[in-house]
Amino acid sequence: MADTALWPQIGDIVHNHEGGRPDPVADLQGQGFDWIRDDGLRCRLAFDAAQAAVQWTAGDDTQRTPCEVFAVRPGLYFVDAVDTRNPHLSHSFVIDLPMHRVVQVDVEAPVPGAAVGLLDRIAHCGSWSAVDLKIRQGRLDSAGAQTVPPCPRTSALVGVSSFSVQ
Repeated sequence: MADTALWPQIGDIVHNHEGGRPDPVADLQGQGFDWIRDDGLRCRLAFDAAQAAVQWTAGDDTQRTPCEVFAVRPGLYFVDAVDTRNPHLSHSFVIDLPMHRVVQVDVEAPVPGAAVGLLDRIAHCGSWSAVDLKIRQGRLDSAGAQTVPPCPRTSALVGVSSFSVQ
């Protein structure tokens, strides 16, 4: 049996949290963040006054979707949203204000009726996984011309050691 003392606890990972599902925060109400993905696409995240929804733009594509915002620690936020056009697609963003960067994670669950067998799935879509995952990162436009280092690859659990704090 593994020593649980070696594993980070949710209270260590999420700021001001005491277990279970963390409570959403309202820290980003009425704020907007322009960012540039590493592939050069200009994006924007704009939170409404109630922070119940985010309008996000990637190039010419704009969508307004319900969202929840969670504080991981001061200045580091996790935003969770479901695509309003495709209920099988979720968009999550990690906004790292101190490091001036954003990570976008798009996860598309299998559509009902899609090939479920491993060999059928590989033949149909070329993937071993039934879930399609895209990870993109970029820098907040507020960083100006400053070079923003990409999030480092790590084999550590997502949590305290995965995010730099400055």
